[in-house]
Amino acid sequence: MKPIATAQAFEEAWNTQDPERVSGFFGAEAVLTMAEGGERYVGKEGMRDFLSTHLRGYRSTSRDFKADGEVVSWVAEMASDHYRALGIEKVLLSKKAVVRDGAVASLELAVSAESRLRIRAAVEERNKERVRRLVEELFNRHNIGVVPQYVSPRYVDHHPPRGVAPDYGGVTANVAGLFNAFPEATVVLDDVLADGDKVMVRARLTGVQRGPWMGRPATGRRLEIESAHVVRLIDGQIVEHWGLADPTPLLKQSPPKKAP
Repeated sequence: MKPIATAQAFEEAWNTQDPERVSGFFGAEAVLTMAEGGERYVGKEGMRDFLSTHLRGYRSTSRDFKADGEVVSWVAEMASDHYRALGIEKVLLSKKAVVRDGAVASLELAVSAESRLRIRAAVEERNKERVRRLVEELFNRHNIGVVPQYVSPRYVDHHPPRGVAPDYGGVTANVAGLFNAFPEATVVLDDVLADGDKVMVRARLTGVQRGPWMGRPATGRRLEIESAHVVRLIDGQIVEHWGLADPTPLLKQSPPKKAP
């Protein structure tokens, strides 16, 4: 089979959504590269990893096949439920494959500049909305049950509160402790900014301290604590967190912790 015919057959196989059929086009040492994220997949195992994420639900309409020896390049319009959820009907890709003996030895995928900007803008808006909804449902409605909807099991907290585990399990413990100390707590977001897969917020927590917090006993006084946070999201879930809070109101309005 000539290189262009192989590339066309590969695209037809892709649209069958059959991972075994698609993976059959790759050579044993094939390399697949995605230009934007720098993702790289190698060999049959790598191709299976790639297809498990990028095959199902993604359909391609291909055109403009060109060959220069073993190298075939073409353009594809990719549609999927993933893109539609972002308000994008189609994404334009350029593809380049090295075809040897009827098998794909390497494949490079690159999203067009226009599509890349549209995806980035859509993801940033979605991520900002996810953070706003998390704050409203979790911190203002005090619904701890929503945590799995917004926080990934792979979550890592780079600045956890003292005594709180820096992982997914620590999220619920931290929030439960906060609500125990401030049962009427509310959070206002003064700024919500996005940059790629990260969202940055400036927040104010207000509430009456009715329980111990950060090693200090309840005071019955109203506090307002300002903080800044950066979270990274993948597919709408938070996977990393960095944060700093201003402890001054707590230190000023709470009596010092008694020495043992």
